Amino acid sequence: MEIYLVLSLVIIGFVGIKLFRLGSDWCEELITDLSLSRKVNVVLLVLFYLFNAGVVLVSVFVWEDSNNQLVYAFSRIGLAMLCIGFLHVFNIIWILIFFHFKQ
Repeated sequence: MEIYLVLSLVIIGFVGIKLFRLGSDWCEELITDLSLSRKVNVVLLVLFYLFNAGVVLVSVFVWEDSNNQLVYAFSRIGLAMLCIGFLHVFNIIWILIFFHFKQ
């Protein structure tokens, strides 16, 4: 369980920072107001951290005592990344739809 917690926090931290840096270009391109685009990017980063913290906490509380805990830990991390990828695409689609109808 300790391996899962440490590995999850490291991955969440690095991926969150990377998405924040890469997402700023997209937000600035989609949202012409620079101040608003930065705020949207910060909100998306906070939501990313909150979602992943929730997944990690739920995973720890429902931890199974199996023989192969490393496989279980990696499967939980993979499930979290799959959910994050789906939510990311979903958010991009809604942002594009919103700004398409706004113009």
